[in-house]
Amino acid sequence: MAEYALLKRFAVTVDLKQRCIGRNFEVVEGDTGNVVEVTVLDGGAPVDLTGVSVKAVFSSPAGTAVQEGDSISLGEGVVTIRLYPGSYAAGPVEAELQLYSAGEAAGGEGNDVLVTTARFGFDCRRAILNADSITAMPQFPMLTELANSIGQAEAERVLNENARQSAEFDRAYAEQIRRLNESRRIDAELARAAAEETRAITETLRASAEEGRVSAELARAAAETARADAEAVRAATETEREEAFEAMMSHGAGMSVGEGEPTPSMEGSLGGTYLDESTGRAYVCTSVYGAPGSEERIWSRISFVSPWRTVVDTTTETNEAYFDVAGDAYGRRFNFDELRVTIIGCMTGASSANIYVNGDEVRYIRDNSFMNRDGYDPSESITQFTLSAPEFGFIRMHRELGGIVTSGSYSSAKAPQTALLKVNGFAGYTRVKIGCVSASASFLAGTRLIVEGRNIN
Repeated sequence: MAEYALLKRFAVTVDLKQRCIGRNFEVVEGDTGNVVEVTVLDGGAPVDLTGVSVKAVFSSPAGTAVQEGDSISLGEGVVTIRLYPGSYAAGPVEAELQLYSAGEAAGGEGNDVLVTTARFGFDCRRAILNADSITAMPQFPMLTELANSIGQAEAERVLNENARQSAEFDRAYAEQIRRLNESRRIDAELARAAAEETRAITETLRASAEEGRVSAELARAAAETARADAEAVRAATETEREEAFEAMMSHGAGMSVGEGEPTPSMEGSLGGTYLDESTGRAYVCTSVYGAPGSEERIWSRISFVSPWRTVVDTTTETNEAYFDVAGDAYGRRFNFDELRVTIIGCMTGASSANIYVNGDEVRYIRDNSFMNRDGYDPSESITQFTLSAPEFGFIRMHRELGGIVTSGSYSSAKAPQTALLKVNGFAGYTRVKIGCVSASASFLAGTRLIVEGRNIN
């Protein structure tokens, strides 16, 4: 006796899309040792069966049968089926494989995706020894009765199995529909949440833009008021200047008028006055010397210093690495003989600054310990310096105050400092820039900058 079961093995190749032609093999009705090894392809390429569950469906003259579970095993692209005798009957047999795999709607779990292969066929013939062969035996009546009872029981079992399989198919289909609907519901909910988030962001941006518009309108109105006030002050100052000039002219008996500065040989009596129309500067004769007919005179300039005029008065909203002023509050270019700069605030990351004049980024005035460093309240620290009119070709910067604070652990008092910067062709201050010496340093948010200018006639 053989130590192992004798099996008939049949090799079949099926494609997911292309139907097999003809009958692949023949089996005998009632045999229990038939094994079908099905190689599954997709357009000629092997199919990865990892994580796939398989059902084998057979259609024969006896009806439809399904095999699954322990009767089916999977290898590398091969499905091995141990044929049950009840899965087929004598005659032509059609078969197909149902492949179940996980889908995205289940999050990678379960088997909610079904793919059915193309059909393949085989023939089944009756064995020579069959139910009709035993009619000649003495025991036939008893066997016939037994066979009938077995047949009825088998028919009932087949009907029950078919009903169970139909119910299982209905359940699996309903589960697929439920998962599909749940996936659609989740997608719709995510879309709704995303739309709501977009709406909320849009509303926030709209409210912020409206708030910015209102703030800008208030700032514009305030700037317009300030401009009108400044214009009124300018007009009053101009009127005062004209009145003072007219008074000077009316009291300047004997004043001579010309173009250019007076020379020693220019005629004039001691105490006489002269006006240079090209510059608006006035001179007085303070000395007459030399022989009669060839006298020479010393003309001394009559100096007049205008009041300080505010160019810029602004407060920062963010930390700034430097201040660069090249126009007044309305963006108009300025030109003054002297500048006075006041900074009410403090630095973070450094305490020294560079002062650049008239856009020159190469030469500058370095002021160490320029102001308070790492303070917390910008209103507790003040630095003020003046850029005077050049003398002998040098600008003199004099810092009167520097980093004076009244409280806190960073309290300090910076001593006044004077520094010089060589200039050529100076024609007035048109721009000033104050920058932190360190790339990581800045003026603290809330720092106030005031730039003033005046002229010396």
